[in-house]
Amino acid sequence: FLIYSENFIIAPLIAEISASLNMSLQLSANLVSAYTLSVGFGALLYGPISDSVGRYKSICISLAGFAIFTFLCGSAWDAKSMYVFRILCGISAGILISNTFAYVGDYYMGKNSPQSIPVAMGKVMSGMFAAIVIGVPLGILVGHLSSWRTAFTCLSILCVFLLIFIVVGVEYVQSKKMHAVRYFASLASYFKFLGNAQLVKITALFFSFQFVVTAFATFSPLWIINHGYDLLTLTVIYGITGFISVFVSMKSGYWVKKLGITKTFLISNVLAMLALVLIVSTAFNIYVVTALMAVYLSCISLRMGPLQALSVSSVDAMERGRFSSFNSFAMQMGSSLGVALFSIMFANQQQAAGSDFSLGVYCLVGVTALSTLIAIFIKPAVPKAA
Repeated sequence: FLIYSENFIIAPLIAEISASLNMSLQLSANLVSAYTLSVGFGALLYGPISDSVGRYKSICISLAGFAIFTFLCGSAWDAKSMYVFRILCGISAGILISNTFAYVGDYYMGKNSPQSIPVAMGKVMSGMFAAIVIGVPLGILVGHLSSWRTAFTCLSILCVFLLIFIVVGVEYVQSKKMHAVRYFASLASYFKFLGNAQLVKITALFFSFQFVVTAFATFSPLWIINHGYDLLTLTVIYGITGFISVFVSMKSGYWVKKLGITKTFLISNVLAMLALVLIVSTAFNIYVVTALMAVYLSCISLRMGPLQALSVSSVDAMERGRFSSFNSFAMQMGSSLGVALFSIMFANQQQAAGSDFSLGVYCLVGVTALSTLIAIFIKPAVPKAA
């Protein structure tokens, strides 16, 4: 929830941040890429350490860093300082998110309950959509009533409360520690995943998923604003669509059990593509856009939990941290590339309202179609023992 709130909160506040720090629109939008790249490299470089340090310690340390650097983002005094704090915040987030996914796998594998992983991952990933239904609207509202700096400060305070909750109330799970291996040798072991066709396909799905989600989430608010709507209207839209997507994400485990991972993924992909096409091909109507965005967000929320479950159950406990880190890296590379390509297309804010935005969304439909083809050739994993 906190990680994706930090990511998505930038989008509707880009104009305010640009004006406050004397940055161009494109430079401000690239704050998303700076964050996502840092998340990816943070996860990738820490992965080998994660398997030896343990998930619980890694989660606590990275969450503390995330809280500090989020607060400093809200205190930035110019573009350079904002980028530095944003990068450090992203590194902390990368360590946090990959270890959280690995922790879930360790927890249920340790209890000999692999069948519970899809349901658990659906609930964990509902945090992403809770960021849309709660985090982003509150961020927009705080930014509207006060300033974008206050939004970052509030987010850092929430991180502190969460850290206290984890220390006091979350069960410590002993991770299986790998044999002593030199860091760079362990880092090189990522190439092992590239030699496994099944794992490569799974990683490709993570990449394409995040490419589409982040690009659309970053620039769709500007598209709506440029049609004459204000931040408060955006708050309502995010609230309605996010609430629906959180509910769907919480129920994703049910549909996986009923339809299987592959069918669930394929159906949600097809509906997501249809929703995106209709959003930009029909005459702009705020009610229609809201309904279609609810369908789109529900579809992506439906497929993320099963995808994470497929990931952690496809490798054994000794590799779970590294493979989760590898996929986190792929996701953030997808985010960065998606936002970068959209930023190039939109040299100014006005271009995010016209045909350039429509062309960009059709590209996202193409990427989603490609991920659909990849999913067809993935075999459901037989869960690996802890």
